[in-house]
Amino acid sequence: MLPDAQGLEGLAAIRAVRPRTSVAVVSSRDDPAVIRRAIAMGARGFLSKTAPLGDMVSAIGVLLAGERWLPPALLEPVEPSAEGRAAARVGELSSAQLRVLRAMADGRQNKQIAWDLPLAEPTVKSHLATIFRKLEVLNRTQATLALRMFDGLGEAA
Repeated sequence: MLPDAQGLEGLAAIRAVRPRTSVAVVSSRDDPAVIRRAIAMGARGFLSKTAPLGDMVSAIGVLLAGERWLPPALLEPVEPSAEGRAAARVGELSSAQLRVLRAMADGRQNKQIAWDLPLAEPTVKSHLATIFRKLEVLNRTQATLALRMFDGLGEAA
């Protein structure tokens, strides 16, 4: 709930800019689904703001030592779903690609997207081909589902 990022958008942005940097999420929402999504998106740890101070200090020590830290109830391995992996990749899109994806997800045809975003129609087609490749999806429907899931991550965190 940052003023300039909703939910896990901040994590996606950091991972896009610095993919090798270890990132831990600190949140007041310690819902297991949110934690699993954060880990699927590349977070090395998750610290709940409701955890006792001693637990937070221990968790930070573990993270600084290069290890992964999760709340004890979630220590089993988490394998992200195909949808979760695609949603995590939405954060890797450029701003132009994200605008095209959002317009496409709103049901606009390529010609309409080109008009609305002042782009040439071949540029829109090129962006869509790159989006499909980056998200590892085959069509507009799958790309839209990945975007909706990504947006849902923002609402859940």
